[in-house]
Amino acid sequence: MRWLALILLTATTATAQSSLDPRAAAMLTELPPYGADIELRYLLAQELSDESGNAHDGTATGGVTLLNGVAKFDGTGYIDCGDIENSTNHLTVSTWICTTNKTALQAVCGRHTASGNKRSFCFFLCDPTGEFQINLSSTGSLGEGVGVLNCGFDVCDGEWHQLVYTFEPYQSEMWIDGEQIDAIRRSNPNPGYLYRTSAPFSIGANDANATPVNYYNGKIGRTIVFSRTLSADEIMQLYLEGPY
Repeated sequence: MRWLALILLTATTATAQSSLDPRAAAMLTELPPYGADIELRYLLAQELSDESGNAHDGTATGGVTLLNGVAKFDGTGYIDCGDIENSTNHLTVSTWICTTNKTALQAVCGRHTASGNKRSFCFFLCDPTGEFQINLSSTGSLGEGVGVLNCGFDVCDGEWHQLVYTFEPYQSEMWIDGEQIDAIRRSNPNPGYLYRTSAPFSIGANDANATPVNYYNGKIGRTIVFSRTLSADEIMQLYLEGPY
């Protein structure tokens, strides 16, 4: 089964596990693997290398700094990962954020280009509430076929948080820190498919008429895109591995 993983900002799994308390580490070893073909031991290099083997290496523009297994964004930069060709009917996106900024709408990651109506999905952090929000579209536009999910609470508290979105036809789910959230749903949050966009997968901003907007200010960790819907156990395994 094809998977697309943008493990752009990672250290070794051993390092991530060493930061867990003994109970969490034991839990991690007991959970089933979320893909036998996925290599979990990633090494950080000072470059944005796609470890999936699909050659979706990232290009950083503006204020992005790689340090100790994470990327730090200063509110002026972003990472362009190109067209990742994700599935439009089964998808899981997982990322980690750490920020206290709530002064403006921030795009964390996604494929969301306003120019030419190429919207598919995007993670946002809302101002002034600090809520995690997912915008998705089956048409590429802001009209019919658009859905919004909000978590309903502040995740911009200066702590690391795992943000996950899973999608399959007519079923969209939001997860935070390994737990499914009873999200606030608006418009059409459960379309039958996601728009097959040519927009790049971006981290730290989204696009509006060929201009980056909604810059993110803070840290982003391990970011992965799967062309399938992960189970609850698999999402918990990703959470226990940590942000880097």
